[in-house]
Amino acid sequence: MVKKAIKQNSGMEIPDYQYEAFVCLLLPKIQHYYESEEGKKDMADYRVKKTRQAKAGKDGIYHGDDQNGENRKHTSGDQTA
Repeated sequence: MVKKAIKQNSGMEIPDYQYEAFVCLLLPKIQHYYESEEGKKDMADYRVKKTRQAKAGKDGIYHGDDQNGENRKHTSGDQTA
């Protein structure tokens, strides 16, 4: 038998205008950060990480790219020192 998770309601309803006020406060700070040099560097690092994860495939291991930019997979027989 599968049990359903019971979502508990805090009883607190938040009006839309409060969400909008929060967004108006936070969004400019987020935009400023991503436009800064630090934010651009962090975003570039994030994209590299996500690309490597995507190329890692099912085994979860990133093996680097060959000269053609293709993801290379090592097998036990082709490893050289």
